[in-house]
Amino acid sequence: MTYVEADPKEWLLEVTPEIQSQLWERSQPYATPSGRWCAYINQICLDTFWNWVLSLNTVQGSIPNNSSDITDFWEFVNGTAILLNETRVVLIPSEAIDDSELEVPQEWVDIPSWEADFYLAVQVKPDEGSVRFWGYTTHKELKNETLARYDCVDRTYCMDARHLTKDLNAFLMAYQFCQTEDIKAVIDDLPELSTTEAENMLQQLGSPKAIFPRLKVPFIKWGALIEKQEWR
Repeated sequence: MTYVEADPKEWLLEVTPEIQSQLWERSQPYATPSGRWCAYINQICLDTFWNWVLSLNTVQGSIPNNSSDITDFWEFVNGTAILLNETRVVLIPSEAIDDSELEVPQEWVDIPSWEADFYLAVQVKPDEGSVRFWGYTTHKELKNETLARYDCVDRTYCMDARHLTKDLNAFLMAYQFCQTEDIKAVIDDLPELSTTEAENMLQQLGSPKAIFPRLKVPFIKWGALIEKQEWR
């Protein structure tokens, strides 16, 4: 894993054209152009971060679920979860040139089995062959209305860059020593869906007319549906 010149508080890692080509091929099974591109960007982000973790002797990393469990929601939701020791971290990649804000899909915050301890802001630049990790926040901070806002249209938690912690070197200490009560907010459980209700939703959301299925039903229903791998 190669560092390129960067702010010493950020991580700017290289991704080669060969790796990009391989990851693009792996994204092709997704059903829609947007799903393929989301998978591609997330795979670049995950591959780069994972190889960097493996290069460190001080960090023990693992992927919390099997490979299909990780990738089968990229058709709908941006982001990838990884475990550093026992700490759950979600990588949120974006191609946006503007890094004034971090946008975290609600699924990563309000689905109990998906929520993370930390969220890393990642800027992916395929044309430049670089992946920039430039800030982070915690679950508790995302749920703090004075630090972040909830966008009910896009169903994202949005945090202005000025509220993010910009020192990624500090993150390497924080994820090891922070107590759960300092970084996690309390959230409600989602309702259990009956098989009939889930099948009806699958039929509704599986229609080609459902362009943004995650926004077509109330979040508590959508979250309960997508949380289950068999329904994804």
